[in-house]
Amino acid sequence: TTKRLRRLLGGSVDHDLVTESIDRLNRQYAEENRPYEIRLELGGYRMALRPEFEKVRHRVYGLGPKEVRLSHDALEVLALVAYFQPITRRELERKGRPNAGGVLRQLLRRELICIKRDPDQPKEVKYCTTPRFLSLFGLGDIDELPQPEDFEFK
Repeated sequence: TTKRLRRLLGGSVDHDLVTESIDRLNRQYAEENRPYEIRLELGGYRMALRPEFEKVRHRVYGLGPKEVRLSHDALEVLALVAYFQPITRRELERKGRPNAGGVLRQLLRRELICIKRDPDQPKEVKYCTTPRFLSLFGLGDIDELPQPEDFEFK
């Protein structure tokens, strides 16, 4: 986000300068016929393939990974893991997700979450998201998850 970029640059850069710089970079990328651009999406900026290069990507790499379809329960558990990671099954149950074992196994099988163990408590299983989760949701880092203040409620 612009706010995060400003913080990374020491707060000395204003919003308009960030926007102008990104626009200038995108013009340069287009002039040089580069296949990517910087886009502002929910949660912040990211590099993305320009639409006119999608056909080339499909020819070279195919249509990409199969679409992942998750049940409402699976999405709820995945959201809890994403926002509260590392999280134990017991903590999930305390947050209103009793009997989450089957859903956790499904998310593990789909490589959306993984198991982390604390060396001090090796028997305690904690769940975290994976790089595949970040990729499927278009995130570069878990810190890019939308925060409540990012939403507009009607």
